[in-house]
Amino acid sequence: MSNKVRDGLVLFSIAFFLYNINLRPIATGDSVPAALIPIALLTKGNMAMDEFNQHYIDYYQRRDGYRQETPKPYFFVATKYGYLSPYPIATGLILTPFYAVPVYVYNQMHPTTAQWVFFAVVAEKISASAITAASVALFYLLCLKVGASRAMSLLLAAAYAFTTEAWVISSQALWQHGPGVFFILSSCLIALDHKEYPSVRKAVLIGLLCAVAVAIRPTNIIFCISLLLWTVAMRASYWLWCAIPVAAIASALGAYNIAIFGNVRGGYTMPFNADFLEGFSGILFSPGRGLLIYFPLALFGLAGYYRGLRERHAAAGFFTVLMISALLQIILFSKWPTWWGGYCYGPRYLTEIQPMLLLAAIPLFRQRQNDLLARAVFIVFFVWSFSIQAVGAFLYPAGDWNGSPINVDNALSRVWDWKDNPVARDITAFLKKQ
Repeated sequence: MSNKVRDGLVLFSIAFFLYNINLRPIATGDSVPAALIPIALLTKGNMAMDEFNQHYIDYYQRRDGYRQETPKPYFFVATKYGYLSPYPIATGLILTPFYAVPVYVYNQMHPTTAQWVFFAVVAEKISASAITAASVALFYLLCLKVGASRAMSLLLAAAYAFTTEAWVISSQALWQHGPGVFFILSSCLIALDHKEYPSVRKAVLIGLLCAVAVAIRPTNIIFCISLLLWTVAMRASYWLWCAIPVAAIASALGAYNIAIFGNVRGGYTMPFNADFLEGFSGILFSPGRGLLIYFPLALFGLAGYYRGLRERHAAAGFFTVLMISALLQIILFSKWPTWWGGYCYGPRYLTEIQPMLLLAAIPLFRQRQNDLLARAVFIVFFVWSFSIQAVGAFLYPAGDWNGSPINVDNALSRVWDWKDNPVARDITAFLKKQ
């Protein structure tokens, strides 16, 4: 076994263990359909969620004391085929083969709908943590591929695993972010290898991985288009092989959306009508959701990219793809109507750009001389971000910051409250219980 493979397996094992050491999922309604789709497909042969929709309605009634107007589960939508997921279904479809044996065994016990929901919650946490842990191993291999030393690659992989939203978001529930990042990192690794040793198989695989990443989370299209254009620019003769899987998956996805929702975009669409400056400042600098507050290591991406361009790093073109994609994602979500990400912890919408920024930091550490200060600051930022993510993993949502005293969705000024923010609220709530 090579050192790279051994290191990757160790990183996977450590990440998987630490992602699960909190012994709980950090659940969200957004991930419910992805967790239930494999169960529905394997037990009924379709993705209709009618019985699960009724389960959640009954749950809300019990919770709220049977009020006259019962809130409806926002994560299901009524269609002519029954209640279905309004979100992309790719994650659920991809996981279905992996669920086959446990679902078959559990189905022999004739579980109730409530018991299937409990099964889904447990399976969701295991699946999410396994996918994210695997992406940590991929990230390590990617660092080596672009010239980082083994020691630096291990440090950056640890930073990706435990100082980014990979810990509190991707590994805790089946948000779109975790599987999306996994396929993005996979496409990067193959694209870099294709640049050195081109082949038809790699070109097809790059197109396939990018298309799946977009099918999982449509906003990944920004990165995937950038990577595909860079790949074609490097190896133009293979463009058709990249395009074939993209066209095939895009056609299948479009046909599904038209059949179910009556339009090619599907049921998960939003207008870009937020105030840009409000969103831009909020997702970068606010104590409630700011990228640079929760993940100040992002600054190393900018510095590393600058050094890489100045010193003509061998992967400068690839780093340019990463930085352009990161910038466009920031611009996109600054205009997103719910730029704060709803009920979550940290800058959830910028989960995908965090590993990109860490990769772009690599040129900053290629030389040993004159970078002692940079390494010291890196460690300080690492400890800061690790601590913030640990609070989220073990305490969130102890203080219910998102919901009280006013729902953050209805009081966006709260994301700028430096005294009462998600991190401080959860710590305070925990200490009061001791």
